[in-house]
Amino acid sequence: MIQTEHTERYREAEQTAKTEQQHKERTAHNETVGGFRIRSYSKAELGLLYAPQRNKHNAWEAVKNWIDRCQPLREALLNSGLTASTRVLTPRQVELIVRYLGEP
Repeated sequence: MIQTEHTERYREAEQTAKTEQQHKERTAHNETVGGFRIRSYSKAELGLLYAPQRNKHNAWEAVKNWIDRCQPLREALLNSGLTASTRVLTPRQVELIVRYLGEP
């Protein structure tokens, strides 16, 4: 019985630590880089920030071409879960793009 209580407490402590770490990661990404706010953006929205003279589809295509030319950025985004069907970029993905391409 004592063994079970310890195991249960350990699992609860582990889950609490995991939840706290996730919260820290979320709040850390809700910061700014320079004057640019890191948050979730749709591909179209971020594309228009980088290429405001284009329509939303072409703007993202321009950003996508820049990403494809920067191998470290491309690999980091793929490792973060970015796919062709992704519509909304996570704060982490936006942070990577801003780190490698600069602020929009």
